[in-house]
Amino acid sequence: HETLRAAGVQVFGVNTNGLGSHARFQERDRFPFPLISDFHGEVVRAYGLWDDDARKSRRALVIVGGDGTVRYVEPHFNPGNLAAFEAVFAALGLA
Repeated sequence: HETLRAAGVQVFGVNTNGLGSHARFQERDRFPFPLISDFHGEVVRAYGLWDDDARKSRRALVIVGGDGTVRYVEPHFNPGNLAAFEAVFAALGLA
């Protein structure tokens, strides 16, 4: 995450969980980025990342440029997959 910060990238996590869940997750997993609670799913739905079957947000990655345009979307992001991060760095021009 230091590489992203050094490149001026701001990272936020957004999901439909509540603030208590976020606090526990950040403490347990030492998640280094701020988490935003979209409790009613408005943001998640706007990005097309709501899973109707599971009734929750998908684990996805969206890169929004400084001008507000969406530069990259990975709707099924798997943080355990190295190739997923390679695609992110390429989309940011860091690869």
